[in-house]
Amino acid sequence: MVREEITGSTQTLEWKCVESRVDSKRLYYGRFILSPLRKGQADTVGIAL
Repeated sequence: MVREEITGSTQTLEWKCVESRVDSKRLYYGRFILSPLRKGQADTVGIAL
């Protein structure tokens, strides 16, 4: 799995792929974890998606 680190102002965020698959030529599926988040940030990320 791919792992990247993104440096923020006070914390290092970890972006991790926990599952990835190709169902067809045009259909890709993936699950990711982004942590740690501060209070309210998960709502912002969810709305943006």
